[in-house]
Amino acid sequence: MPVCDCHTHLFRRDAIISATSSTILDANAYYSVGIHPWNSAECHNPELMEHLFSLPNVVGVGESGMDMLRGADEKTQIQLMERHIEWSESYGLPLILHCVKSANQIVALKKTHRPNQPWIIHGFRLNAHVAEMLMKHDIYMSFGRFFNPEALRLIPDSRLLIETDDSQMTINDIAELIGEGRNTSADNILTLSANTIHTLFTKISQRC
Repeated sequence: MPVCDCHTHLFRRDAIISATSSTILDANAYYSVGIHPWNSAECHNPELMEHLFSLPNVVGVGESGMDMLRGADEKTQIQLMERHIEWSESYGLPLILHCVKSANQIVALKKTHRPNQPWIIHGFRLNAHVAEMLMKHDIYMSFGRFFNPEALRLIPDSRLLIETDDSQMTINDIAELIGEGRNTSADNILTLSANTIHTLFTKISQRC
């Protein structure tokens, strides 16, 4: 089954499931592991999750990122994201990011750390101007149920990613919405997203 859903919080075999160190991982599913910025003010022992990154079905780091409306103060969130950047680079895994009113901070961190691994902002809803800025810095965006149509149309086919996130909608439902926004079929959207996922997430492409 091709993986075409870049990010979900539900158990889906055609998706990359967002997990934490306490998640019981299914050997037949794919995961990204991280500490959500909403939980950045809590006490964490990051070492407890580090061993998970070597597992064959842990294919990404995150969800990490920054949220200026929720979670710890900005400095703490930056420090926690930098820890995720280190994991992403050390284990050769893409970094999946939550971004609320923090696009400028994320771009600044990208310029400072100059990572080799891809960065993906999930659930992208911002405008075309922000989308252009992120693409200029080679940051990917994943689109879900809610999106800015102009931003969506800017994304080249080779960079398109879609997701269900925490929605009960299926990835086929999301593909229908995205297809309408790009004037193409849902099947084409599913294929494009799967192709981009297999390009970025090497552990997935190696297992297929």
